[in-house]
Amino acid sequence: MDELAFNELSFFDGFEIDLELLFRKWTSIKGLLNLRDHPNIRFPQLQLSKRNKQGYSFQEFIELSTLDEIEKKVFYSQINNIPFVQEHYVDKLKYGSEDALGLTDAYYTEIPSISLDSQKEWSSFKIEADELNLNVYGGIDTNSVEIRNIGDLSHYKDTWLEELIPSRYTSPEEFVIYMERTYSNILFSEDVKYFLLKNTSTTVCNKFEASIEKLNRYCIEYWKRNNVMWLQIRELGLTVRPESKQTMSAYGNQRLFKNETGSTEEFSYHFDVPGTRRAYIKSLDSSKKFFVAAIVYHLDIVSE
Repeated sequence: MDELAFNELSFFDGFEIDLELLFRKWTSIKGLLNLRDHPNIRFPQLQLSKRNKQGYSFQEFIELSTLDEIEKKVFYSQINNIPFVQEHYVDKLKYGSEDALGLTDAYYTEIPSISLDSQKEWSSFKIEADELNLNVYGGIDTNSVEIRNIGDLSHYKDTWLEELIPSRYTSPEEFVIYMERTYSNILFSEDVKYFLLKNTSTTVCNKFEASIEKLNRYCIEYWKRNNVMWLQIRELGLTVRPESKQTMSAYGNQRLFKNETGSTEEFSYHFDVPGTRRAYIKSLDSSKKFFVAAIVYHLDIVSE
């Protein structure tokens, strides 16, 4: 999958536009499909200066978004450095009464579209549109067609996208490689990778991945503020909790692990791992990622 066609209708007709979510979705595709590079996004050229319902052009919306400066530059480079969608196909698709240039490009070049999740239909993995063709009598024939769309990545199973995902892993060695490629928002310490290689079965790997998948989903879909909202992660099905103050006061030295920079610090937040073990993690608020520092058997605690 080298290219994606941007569905401009998701920008012009949407009510809640989240460019950061689009960026996370785009970066996650690379890991999910084990691609060497991020797929290029093809934008309709003449649409880039057009204003949406909120009165912004796409360039202005990038500037006003919550993306950091590096991420904004990545988007600008996509706009400026790749081939644009052809504006004048002989046949065009319509979505409702509107011309759908990005969906037209996706359909006729047989590449998926990618959309802002600004309305429910743009989160689907298939979008239905109308193909209008001039018939031999000078009239217009309408034919319903389906366009593959990069939908909500937390629900890709049983969709066309799942068929493109490489086989995952059959051993802890393959699991470590797979996890780093797939979950770009989760960083793993060398100690964690060593533990997974030496101490886990494929069954444990599967259950551990289920927890990591929820953390990754939180990063992509729900992490809006700088500070992590642990309660939201629990609502996704993963309980992450801190040690008590009493436990940290008495046994904090047992929870000294290397952090993302290689320095040693105390870790309190953790979630359960099969086999009476716990994974200790840290939120990297500025980059909206998580760092998994250690997987250890239950440590000493102060009973309340």
